[in-house]
Amino acid sequence: MFVSDWRASSHRPTRVRRSRGLSVRCEELEPRFQPSAIPFFFSTGSPDGQIATLSRTASTGKLETETADDFVTTLPTNITDASFIGLLVGGATPANVRDVEIELYHVFPIDSANPPDGRVITRVNSPSDNNFAAADGALGQLTFTTTVLNPSFHAFNSVVNGIHPLPNQFTGGEGPVTGQEVQFNIHFNTPFSLNANDHVFFRPEVDLGSAGDFLWLSAPKPIVLPPGTPFANDLQTWTRTDGPGALAPDWERIGTDITHQGPFNASFSLTGTSFTTSLNSLSQYAAPEGSSDLAITASGSEFTNQSTVLFNGQPLATSFVNTGQLQATIPAALLAGEGTAKITVSDPQNGVSNAQTFSITDTVPVVSASVLPRRSLQNVTLSGQVVDQALEDHQVRIDWGDGTIQVLDLGSGRGGPFSVSHHYKRGGPRVRTINVTAQDDVGTVSAPLLLTVRVHK
Repeated sequence: MFVSDWRASSHRPTRVRRSRGLSVRCEELEPRFQPSAIPFFFSTGSPDGQIATLSRTASTGKLETETADDFVTTLPTNITDASFIGLLVGGATPANVRDVEIELYHVFPIDSANPPDGRVITRVNSPSDNNFAAADGALGQLTFTTTVLNPSFHAFNSVVNGIHPLPNQFTGGEGPVTGQEVQFNIHFNTPFSLNANDHVFFRPEVDLGSAGDFLWLSAPKPIVLPPGTPFANDLQTWTRTDGPGALAPDWERIGTDITHQGPFNASFSLTGTSFTTSLNSLSQYAAPEGSSDLAITASGSEFTNQSTVLFNGQPLATSFVNTGQLQATIPAALLAGEGTAKITVSDPQNGVSNAQTFSITDTVPVVSASVLPRRSLQNVTLSGQVVDQALEDHQVRIDWGDGTIQVLDLGSGRGGPFSVSHHYKRGGPRVRTINVTAQDDVGTVSAPLLLTVRVHK
């Protein structure tokens, strides 16, 4: 989804060229500092065979169906690996797995419309409307392997198609199901970066194409037995369909709403690294490309007078204010091109913090010009200027109004002057309209400038 242009320096922000909108995803940081890290592990435990719930990506003839269960962090944490266990049914085998996608959701009402639309019993403690992070194997953001744990595993109930809004939310489930019990092991090529005290829903999906389906197996709730990791405020699993006519953006509780059983957890585990330094906010999250040196304030916890603010892993000039605040300066060289960067704080005692995303926004070039007819009134000269805050390549596009389009290359810079002549042939309208636009190297176009000129017929 993202195309990176690091240009001459590996410390430039990741450049985004006309990509689809997406939930915020984690960027890779250059490993300049070795963090003081604490291993992170979370698990809901092994499957209990109580229920199996559909969780699949959309494909031909199949509606996307999502199941999500929650976990918490206590410190800033990078999630590097995950596993989840479910059934392959309908004749599917691990050889049919085409893709795995993972999404993370906050707890409603974060990232959601509030109040909700009232199509379900409640949205309290549900996943939010929209994910805040995602990784997709098809996009090279994760790798996965599968392991068959049991060639024939039985679950006492299932939810596959019975996901409906009020007043038809209760179905009792769709009955027992048997399939291959398979564990998916996931490695995130770029870790998910989570804040301290985050409460997050984990949502895996499996793409089997035209083969059968993947049903995520339940785990005990409350979590009581190893390798489970009990925590306060453990929420139950929720589900929804997504697509035309589906339940999304709403979610329903599998136990309380659909089956009147449970409530259930889902069987999954997470591993990663936690850090004691926390970066909670920035005084500024964006600046236009081409900006001069920019002073920012980083707010968080466990800062010391040895803490350093990092921009995509590169240390910035940093001043210690107190244990919860640092001041730093982003040099103009790092703000030269549009894109996104990760800002973190590194401390030799407390490690590297979680990341905050900083955006360098594209600036729009401005074009001004005038046109002068020459003595013949068939030859005209167009002179003008392009101005842009960003240092990048620019072109001027001129539609002379007679079917002729001319493109001038101004080269790299903050715009510049241009002058060009044009000859109108006899015939055609006496008054011609000239349309002039400027464009930068990623296709951002100025407002059009319209000029009129009288010529001989």
